Amino acid sequence: MSFTEQQTTLIERVTAVAEALETAQAEIETGVSEALEKLTGTATAFYVDPTDGDDDNDGSNWSKAFLTLDAALAQAVDVYSASIYIGGNVALERRHYGTLTNLSLYGRVPDSTTGKDILITVSGEAINSPDTSGGQVAPGVQASGKFSAQSSRVSFSLAGDALTGFTIKTIFHGLGGIDYIFRTGEISIAEAGAGVDFLGCFRPAPISFFVSDFTLGSNAAGCIMQDVSAGSDPNADARFRSNLTSL
Repeated sequence: MSFTEQQTTLIERVTAVAEALETAQAEIETGVSEALEKLTGTATAFYVDPTDGDDDNDGSNWSKAFLTLDAALAQAVDVYSASIYIGGNVALERRHYGTLTNLSLYGRVPDSTTGKDILITVSGEAINSPDTSGGQVAPGVQASGKFSAQSSRVSFSLAGDALTGFTIKTIFHGLGGIDYIFRTGEISIAEAGAGVDFLGCFRPAPISFFVSDFTLGSNAAGCIMQDVSAGSDPNADARFRSNLTSL
């Protein structure tokens, strides 16, 4: 190989290495940016319009709202903090898994800051059940660590069919524990004996449930906090905290 050919080959190799380094640098910068976004604590907003929304939208505002709550949650579970604004009654039909740390659910009227009472109906078995381990699961949100959530002007109606043989029967579940603030709404269960809990965690992690303007609806006693039976004071156990003395 002549000197000129060797020189050309060397230049090509150096160019290839430079391009590879540039690509790697871009990937590192993207990864750092995504990590910082998750750690900033700034909530990412998603919008759900069950009348005029479309699940092919990105959910970033009312004009681009999702049609279903499940579409919004599918995007929300892997951000640090998410706020979902819901413009009407919706269903929760899937179980969503992710690293989400903070979740806020708000009943809102589209194109307005006015609050609106909305109802989330939770089906008996998630349509993506069984999970990867083969167990039956209820619809809901399951975070891989400590999970904080709140809702305002949102009520929940849980399915009445008995969840027999299920491995996960909780709607909001934090493997490292869960804190929930419930403002202006009701939790009810269609029929007694559903065997479902609104909040759950990986034992013995803590659970807290603080409320204002809250209604414990039909058949919901004993189904709010995992391991807290109907009529008992959750504060009697160090794992649980609530401003209610009977659930």
